[in-house]
Amino acid sequence: MKVSDLMKDYFDERIEGINRPSLLSEAALPVKTKSGLDWEIIAQPNRFKKSFKFKKRSHLLNFIEDVLEYEDSIQHHGRIRIEYKTVIIEIWTHDLRDITSVDKDYARSINDIYEDSNVNIDE
Repeated sequence: MKVSDLMKDYFDERIEGINRPSLLSEAALPVKTKSGLDWEIIAQPNRFKKSFKFKKRSHLLNFIEDVLEYEDSIQHHGRIRIEYKTVIIEIWTHDLRDITSVDKDYARSINDIYEDSNVNIDE
């Protein structure tokens, strides 16, 4: 069974009585904040990408742990790359090779996790 089958009810949209995955339009992307665009969109496949910077490795480790717990809870996993004090996350719905509403929710949740990680507080 594919992940898209398991998550079907989460991001399906009823169109003319037929359920099919809801791909987000260009106008609905990416996740936005007060300062403008938050997650960039990369092509082939379409995906969100964002870098998170940390002052201390301990903050980075706490962030990664929270992200992994979140991913396991929703059964949707991104590509995570760590470069010293920077975490780079890319997310898309792999089976569809595109961005869906699940990915947009993921991006918002990861932003919240980053905000809650107290990255600006020195230990």
